[in-house]
Amino acid sequence: MAIPKREEILARATAMFFEDCSKHGAYSFVNPEEEELKENGYISAAQSELMRDRAHADSAEWKSYERATAEPEEPESGQLPFDVSQALDTGFFVSGTSQTGKTTLAKTLAKRLIDAGVVVYAIDPSRAWLHDTPINQVIEIVEMRGQAGPWYGSTVFDVSTLNVRDQIAFADTLCKSLIEHHLSGETRYNEFLIFEESQNYLPQGGLRLATRRSNPLENVFKLVTIGANFGLRFGIVTQFSALIDKSVVKIVQQKYCGSTFEPNDIKYLKGFLGKAWSEKLSALQRGQFVYQNRERTSLIQTGPYSQSVQTDKRETQYTWNYRARVVQQCDPLQVVA
Repeated sequence: MAIPKREEILARATAMFFEDCSKHGAYSFVNPEEEELKENGYISAAQSELMRDRAHADSAEWKSYERATAEPEEPESGQLPFDVSQALDTGFFVSGTSQTGKTTLAKTLAKRLIDAGVVVYAIDPSRAWLHDTPINQVIEIVEMRGQAGPWYGSTVFDVSTLNVRDQIAFADTLCKSLIEHHLSGETRYNEFLIFEESQNYLPQGGLRLATRRSNPLENVFKLVTIGANFGLRFGIVTQFSALIDKSVVKIVQQKYCGSTFEPNDIKYLKGFLGKAWSEKLSALQRGQFVYQNRERTSLIQTGPYSQSVQTDKRETQYTWNYRARVVQQCDPLQVVA
């Protein structure tokens, strides 16, 4: 549903102005100024009326628009909205500029997946997953050679010492290994791969190029497009939304969009959130996200990552101290003969 154009809104607001004048016997033959219409509420009334003409009042799209334009907008509090089963079908998308809380949010989503019995992997070029994280196994990748595997349980792959080219090569090697293990029947449980700084692995136009020979990201896009058929899904975490392949983001149903001032990112996200919601992105505070899940769009407030989690009705305190961990320094997880 298209939002009414400015000219349409002005025309309807002017008509409403003259209708009110007629009702009160105060006839006028001079068109009111736009500022006058705005101050007297005709602009907002005309906008709402035109929207109602285009969408039924109880339709999901109208509700989304009405919430986005309501003032003031208070973020939802309480339980973070996240559908685990839907994430296992279509993944998740988290965006926002630096220091907006996007990685903290992604860690919380990873914890929810782990609690549901899903094995979670994170490819981390920034070392952001080495502290305050639900994943206590870290493997530092210091050289790219051989084949990835084997590994056991949820794992953070620290690729921060690799150059970008080798980070991409490792991601593709890892995806190939995950896919082969599921196709062969060696792995029969759900696995979830989170791409931190995912613009490096899922670049704009990458899906179109994935069919070409010698494509360095062939297996990454294979996991993204058909991985759900055998229990593999993905999470996107990025500070540069406009650099992500749009076809990939279309697959994802649950999107969390944090603050950004970059015009290209706002324009890019407008295609998913709509104009009203995308215009709010530059005003968001740390921890605030526009959450979209199919027909639902809302503003949510997230908090700091909590290490205290509930497991089988017992309160367990997890302490993840990177220095206290055993970090394996190896080529991709070991060379498999």
